[in-house]
Amino acid sequence: MSFDSASTGRYQRSVQERETITMAGIILAGGASSRMHFPKHSLLINGVTMLERQVRLLRLARVDSFFVSVAKEGQVPKKYPLLIDKYPDLGPLGAIATALETVKATHFLVLAVDLPDLTPELLLRLRNKCTEVSGSVPMRMNGDLEPLCAIYPATGASLVLQRIAKNACSVKGFVEELIAAEQMNPHELTAEEEALLRNVNYPQDL
Repeated sequence: MSFDSASTGRYQRSVQERETITMAGIILAGGASSRMHFPKHSLLINGVTMLERQVRLLRLARVDSFFVSVAKEGQVPKKYPLLIDKYPDLGPLGAIATALETVKATHFLVLAVDLPDLTPELLLRLRNKCTEVSGSVPMRMNGDLEPLCAIYPATGASLVLQRIAKNACSVKGFVEELIAAEQMNPHELTAEEEALLRNVNYPQDL
């Protein structure tokens, strides 16, 4: 894996640090990987597992802490800090809810483990769209949102728990609700940025 360190440095200098913001990184790695037939997090990209790649991305995005979200212990190597999903049957929304409920931070940079083309520059642009009480989410050119590479505000905890109580488990629905409540800011993607959000579901996607 290689990143443009010079470009990353420019973005680091351009992003104004806010002492009131603490960022926790959450890597979503608790899925069954049924279409891939083996754990996505262990797939190698240029000799680096996809999980380790996302860990490195989070560090370059200057998170204050990070956790790997899993359904149960033993899904990923023990060297990573784990966040056991309290709602393992609810998909990504359950993992996000667990983070917002249990991790002490003001913002949560949530990444799916199966996004092999992401760059720190895009994550830093998302970070720069945040305010003390709002996060940010990529918006594709056709208007679709990408909720599994987004920054969620801790202020959204009550909303996500309300959705779970109503069995409304769509992550995109949650993001749309946050946008309506002015707790999430869309980041309009360029064509180049949109290509970075390619995900892998099958071996032939690599």
